[in-house]
Amino acid sequence: MADVTQMTARRTTPAALLTRVRDRSPGLASGLLGGALAAGLGLAALAVLVILLWISSPYPDSGPGGALHVAAALWLLAHGAELVRTDTLSGVPAPVGVP
Repeated sequence: MADVTQMTARRTTPAALLTRVRDRSPGLASGLLGGALAAGLGLAALAVLVILLWISSPYPDSGPGGALHVAAALWLLAHGAELVRTDTLSGVPAPVGVP
């Protein structure tokens, strides 16, 4: 019974608590940074692909700004965002959907 009392009566020292805090995983900040990095890399990869297609197209009318706009729109659509086109013939904004 003496062994059980030693196990339950033992307390952790402040040094042990500090060591446990230092050794735990970074958590929220690391997750946010990793997510932002992944999103940025995904957008950059899509932008490079769209710009390469824009350069190789026979009629690049809208310039590099238009190509980057298309890349951002495709990236947003891939992540579930709803896009709205404001310059319609009727003047009323219309949602953009991909069938």
